[in-house]
Amino acid sequence: SGVTDFTLLHEVEIAEDLYYQDIFREISKKYLPCLLNPSAADPPPPDTFHGKAAGFIENNLPPANYDFYLCGERQMTHDVTLLVDQHFAGSYVFKEVFY
Repeated sequence: SGVTDFTLLHEVEIAEDLYYQDIFREISKKYLPCLLNPSAADPPPPDTFHGKAAGFIENNLPPANYDFYLCGERQMTHDVTLLVDQHFAGSYVFKEVFY
């Protein structure tokens, strides 16, 4: 039971902030770290998107109705909500803002 087919985007500033990767990879076959400031000194894991989660959504999701569950920083949840309103009419956004 529960949701089984979902993409989990994990947006952080630097690779060392990618906590819980093992757990996230276990619960989602489509886990994608989104790195805002990649560094050669701190190489990102494979299959990492360089940029904001909103950028990945805008450039990679085909037009359709989706349920978006957002958890995290106020600006990120705001940016994704605006994007959904503009490009994914009929989709739902559920969010928890933590800071």
